Parts: sequence; structure tokens; C-alpha cells
Amino acid sequence: MKERLEILDFKDKVCFFTFLFFLIIGFLVPIYGDDISAFISSNINVNNNNGSIISDYLWYLFVGNKKIFNIIFAIMMASFVNNSNNLLGIVKNKYNYLISFLGVLVVSTLMFSFNYTTIKYSVLYTFPCIVLFNYFARLFKKDGLRFSVLEIIFKCLIAIYMSLSNFIFAIIFVLGNIIYIFKVRPPKRYLFTLLVSIFTNTKKLSLI
Repeated sequence: MKERLEILDFKDKVCFFTFLFFLIIGFLVPIYGDDISAFISSNINVNNNNGSIISDYLWYLFVGNKKIFNIIFAIMMASFVNNSNNLLGIVKNKYNYLISFLGVLVVSTLMFSFNYTTIKYSVLYTFPCIVLFNYFARLFKKDGLRFSVLEIIFKCLIAIYMSLSNFIFAIIFVLGNIIYIFKVRPPKRYLFTLLVSIFTNTKKLSLI
């Protein structure tokens, strides 16, 4: 029991260290690139047609408030590591919980500099990716299709965020939910036969 508590305590320490690690990096790295020009001009086009309306608003918000961005980004990275460690289940070696943290560092220098330090690409790619991962990490642990009112509201907010932040992740969000529904309630054979018949214009249906 004592050993198990030590393992869980180490897991919490890894999560806190992740938060501290990215928080320090955020405060050490200055604004640069597209973020500088956006900060100087104070003019970000949030009326685009690429489906990233929320991401552009967040960019506009964080460019002038990088300290807030640093804190939120550190929290999101810590939540990613925490949920990744939760997926490991019960581990006997506490150092297994370092795998998730080390995993987020095993990226190219270009990806690290853009997706971890720039505001624009963080809100456009990293934020939706982490939200999506955390969502499905919790969803696939749930059995059945019954959700509380708060869970339904939460799912709706996630759906809105995904649809207006990055269309790629929005597609993944929809497909992931469909896979979850099929996982909980596998469709019967006649449903596949019906769909094939509809899309192939088959006149005779064999529902057996």
C-alpha cells in the first residue's frame, strides 16, 4: 500500500514538473515571428474562411497577454501528460510515468519552436490536439451512452470549439465519436446491408 502511494505521488510530481517545465520555457521565450507583427499592428483577421475563428480570437487575445498564455499552455501540457499516464493504468515501476513527459519532448526542433513556443501555432494546432486527446481519453473509459446534463453541456462546448478552431480536428472529433458509438453499440448486420444497398442502388435487400 505504501509503495502504491509512493508511485501515485511520483505521478503527481511528474504532472507538476511538466507544468513547471513549460511555464518556465514560456516565460523565457519572447514573442517572435507572426506574433510580433500581430502585436505591433494589433490587427488580426478573425473573419477568415478557414474555419479557425476561435483560434484566431485566442491568438488575438494571447498576443497582448503572453503571461496568461504561458500559464494556460503549461496547464494544458500538464493535463496531456496526466491523461497519458492515466491510460497506462496500474504500473509497478513509477518511472514509467516519465514516458509521457519524455514523449512530448521527442519532437523535431522546428515542431518544438512552432507548436510549443509561438502563440499562433499553439492555439491553432497544439490546443485543439490536447483538448481532443483529453476528451477521448476520458470518453473511452466510459461505458454506455448515458451522460449527465453537465457531460452533455461539456460535449457540446467541445464540439463547438472543435468545429471553430481547426477543421482537421473537427473531422477527427466526429469520427472518434462515431467509433465510440459503434464500440458501445455495435451495429447489427442488417444496418450494413441497408447502407450498402442505399449507396449502391441495389434493388433487392437481404436483411438476413
